[in-house]
Amino acid sequence: MKISIPLMLALTTWFGANAQQTISFTTFLSGTNAVPPNSLPYVGEGRFFLTGSELRYGVESQSFGTRTAEIRGPAAPGINAPVLFSLRLSNCVAPLPPPYPFGECRFGGRTNLSDLEIEYLLAGLLYISAQSEAGELRGQILPVDSDSDGVPDFRDVCPDTAPGDSVTAEGCSVEQLCPCAGPWRNHGEYVTCVKAVALNLLLEERISAEEYVEIISASAKSDCGKARR
Repeated sequence: MKISIPLMLALTTWFGANAQQTISFTTFLSGTNAVPPNSLPYVGEGRFFLTGSELRYGVESQSFGTRTAEIRGPAAPGINAPVLFSLRLSNCVAPLPPPYPFGECRFGGRTNLSDLEIEYLLAGLLYISAQSEAGELRGQILPVDSDSDGVPDFRDVCPDTAPGDSVTAEGCSVEQLCPCAGPWRNHGEYVTCVKAVALNLLLEERISAEEYVEIISASAKSDCGKARR
């Protein structure tokens, strides 16, 4: 299985000096994610925290009959994979009277992952399978991406990217790397910065050639870096 260059760089960092940082993950469980999909009215959710090789987890399934939950992989959405390990059942709550017709089962605990399993986890290739007599709820375990820029927090160098901005593999937009109010010596220095970042975005196929031209043109027409009177 091929791993992207940005992910390989992230893994190098992970297994290096910063290996004791904590990385957060989430999952959303539903029957539509199962393979084959089903129409169960239940959902579930989970949070995961990876520190070193230890994975802490808490998963809630809305179906009271859920007695088994497993982490499976490696697999992308739409593909089934073998069980890696089972989650520990904490407790189940019986259904309440309407309008709260669903019960809930909770799983919680911790386990240690191998280096290969950590690679799969960081790549988003592990998933939760929660099973009951009614059927399966499934959800991919994905790294948290707080600013929704497509780059998970654990390798996002520039948090809080503005919604809709194109970003580099490190999660940085043109505005974040070349702020208009930056300490530019002149307008040309600002434009040079924008050109470099925009070219990087173009080469990474994160923007089109037309968008590249628009970014450069906008920077050239701006007052960024010009002396204020």
